[in-house]
Amino acid sequence: MPGYTCIEEKADHARGGTGLLFAIKNNVGLEISDFKSAATWLSGIVSVHTTNGDKFELLVTNLHFPSEGIRKKRAISELLDNYKNFNKKFEKHILLGDYNMDTPTSKKFLIKLGTGFQHEKVTNSTGSRYNKNTVGRMIDHLYYAGLS
Repeated sequence: MPGYTCIEEKADHARGGTGLLFAIKNNVGLEISDFKSAATWLSGIVSVHTTNGDKFELLVTNLHFPSEGIRKKRAISELLDNYKNFNKKFEKHILLGDYNMDTPTSKKFLIKLGTGFQHEKVTNSTGSRYNKNTVGRMIDHLYYAGLS
């Protein structure tokens, strides 16, 4: 994408999309770098040097869990296993994407990650969840931890 720095993870399956993308607009003072990924999630480090010279780092994870079955269970298990190490390295996190879970179920999942994630309401998702200007069951979520 012209004007952006991107990282991506290609999907390992044929149904629904071709993978995950994470992009930061160039020349806005932010840097992005690969951290770790799997077929259903992609983590990158976003960093910036503040005006007083400190470096601010944030782990951002974009995910797309399969809708059901053993693939979903494996994807969740893999992310949970990796987040044990992520929590040791990073204090600040953003975790967003298509969880294929309703909000109460996604909150239960986040408790298992052990980072104290807070839910942020997604208000501009206009995907297939809209029906006659009414939002249906929301399965896209945004959570953050270590940010105030």
